[in-house]
Amino acid sequence: MTAIQTKPDAIGPGADQTARVYPTGVARYSLAGLGLGCVGMGALGVVVPGLPTTIFLIIASWCFARSFPSLTERLIHNRFFGPFLKYIQPGTVMPRKAKIIAAAMMWTAIAISCWMFSLAETPLWIPVLVISAGLVGTWCIARQGRRTKLRLAEIERTCNHPVGRTVPAHKNPACTTTTAGYSKTH
Repeated sequence: MTAIQTKPDAIGPGADQTARVYPTGVARYSLAGLGLGCVGMGALGVVVPGLPTTIFLIIASWCFARSFPSLTERLIHNRFFGPFLKYIQPGTVMPRKAKIIAAAMMWTAIAISCWMFSLAETPLWIPVLVISAGLVGTWCIARQGRRTKLRLAEIERTCNHPVGRTVPAHKNPACTTTTAGYSKTH
């Protein structure tokens, strides 16, 4: 399998500036086809109860990002599928209310599933597996955006300089110090 290199993908301050390598030929079109299939399954998930939507769109976005990045942008900015993907963009933090609602809905579905498993007298390992997956999901929801918050806190800590203090030059365009009505970017 051969690969093509593209320009660096700069996502934000301090982003990794290495060039991404995309597959070519059959692998590239296979990933794109898998992504299109996942978009189709996600579209079905909108109208078919019990069939998930978001996970198929996330998989499609992953496939497109590794085959045709322009398709990822089209998927994220699509008026129908964009709302399902708004929290996967780099630097986006999920609001606390959305995290609470997501966790509550997930645990409601887990409780209903476990209750139905008990009525069907399934083996004990199945509800244990469902609860374990719920714990992992809760952990992922709780940690979503944490790295972004930590990075923003670090930027604030390095940018809020007392008046008159000499600071080493750094290349952060968001870092601005205001002193006596003057704004100075350093």
